[in-house]
Amino acid sequence: MSALEPRPTAAYVGHTCGICQTDIATDEQVGTCPACEAPFHAECWAENGGCAQYGCLHMPSSGPREPPALGHAYWGQEEKACTECGQQIKVAALRCRHCGAVFASDQPMTAAEVETQEQVEARRAAVGTTALWLFIAGLVPCTAPLALVVGGVWFLRNRAAIRRLPSQRRVMAWLGLGVAAAATLLFVVVGLFFGAET
Repeated sequence: MSALEPRPTAAYVGHTCGICQTDIATDEQVGTCPACEAPFHAECWAENGGCAQYGCLHMPSSGPREPPALGHAYWGQEEKACTECGQQIKVAALRCRHCGAVFASDQPMTAAEVETQEQVEARRAAVGTTALWLFIAGLVPCTAPLALVVGGVWFLRNRAAIRRLPSQRRVMAWLGLGVAAAATLLFVVVGLFFGAET
């Protein structure tokens, strides 16, 4: 990574950093790209690994990137509040320049919406793990009857969440119940057969 050329901050106050899409303030370290002279926050330059201007010689080595869209807005909003620290940042920013929080989307969200989204993802992950364990328990003959009963109740209570699982885990849940039912039936038939002989 090439070094950012330090510049007097006062000359760039009000300019927009091409990486975090935030205006440059008077108390920040600023520099320009040695090739295209675009201004950036020093910390943004370091985190990005180079220039963010499309086609610049000092872009990161991972390959060309599209230039960030200037003036990006979401339903007329050009700024959003960071869900971690509450400071105002540009809507297009995927990282807060104040606290360093990273966002999965540039869509403005409240802290409550982020928490709800995290809870939904955690629940989906838990349902996926249970589907895997149901599949494994259904394969073992001694746990198959329990997997059939407990898995059947679990399946009925979590139908909506199971439908939203990735296809692999969804198939595992169905197969787990099917294998558990088949193993239980086989267990009962074998038990009746040996019971009749004695």
